[in-house]
Amino acid sequence: MSHKTFKKMWPNASLEETNVCLNTYTGEELKVFGMTKVKVQYNEQVATLRLFVVDGNGPCLFGRDWLTNQARLE
Repeated sequence: MSHKTFKKMWPNASLEETNVCLNTYTGEELKVFGMTKVKVQYNEQVATLRLFVVDGNGPCLFGRDWLTNQARLE
């Protein structure tokens, strides 16, 4: 999620530091501001997942870890 969108949705929320490195499709490194944990519900499924906040104003993207059981923090 972009930092701009994150601040718009949760203006008073804080981020945890992270050492995760993210790159664009073309290989350009993204500046990662931090990470937070969010509760996500889809139909009857509920999970707490990591949300990484990056520089820029692009669309929000699901990471592969959101689509697997590996992302569950509950």
